[in-house]
Amino acid sequence: TPKPKKFKDIKAIIFDWSGVISDDRRPVHAADGIVLKKYGIENYDFDRWLVDTKASAPEYFAYRGAQGDQATFMREYEKALTDARNSGVHPILYPDAVASVKKLYSLGKKLFVVSKHPTLHLRAEAREYGISEYFLEILGDLPDKTLAIQNIITSYSMPLREVVYVGDMIYDVQAGRRAGVITAAVPTGYQIREVLKAESPDIFLESLSELLAYV
Repeated sequence: TPKPKKFKDIKAIIFDWSGVISDDRRPVHAADGIVLKKYGIENYDFDRWLVDTKASAPEYFAYRGAQGDQATFMREYEKALTDARNSGVHPILYPDAVASVKKLYSLGKKLFVVSKHPTLHLRAEAREYGISEYFLEILGDLPDKTLAIQNIITSYSMPLREVVYVGDMIYDVQAGRRAGVITAAVPTGYQIREVLKAESPDIFLESLSELLAYV
């Protein structure tokens, strides 16, 4: 996609984490299976799970018929993620993530993470990947990404036209749109290219590094 002039004023990038910076699909699939087993429900195989996955783990558990509240689901999910990692199922850093984050930081961009993934795991992964220092804030456990984006904009006094939210699911595009910021989608995570394009994000990226062409 040619570089659109209207995006040249981007001063801040807010990233979703899972499927954008960290490919954590395998440990998340394993963790979902651990939690569902407690409720007597067998998880789908990876390919079907990927098609049916939702915006958050609690939403997926409810969709599969588990009975419980969001807070309980999140506690169980966070523990299950730890168990999955301890069993050898680890997230993988996307190949261009570190270089992209470092370059954006070197250009003076304000960088943030807004995710529904557990904060403990977000910050641990960021440290492991050697990129935690580049983010002004790493926010997880968020039931409402739109509100979190709006709070960042207010806290740092940033015009909406200067902020882009980058995600890998239609829910991310929708959250960014509700917050009034520029939306960008990358098909490296939980939803395929056709699904993401149909949601009409402002920017469609084949990989995270392509974002550099817009800033």
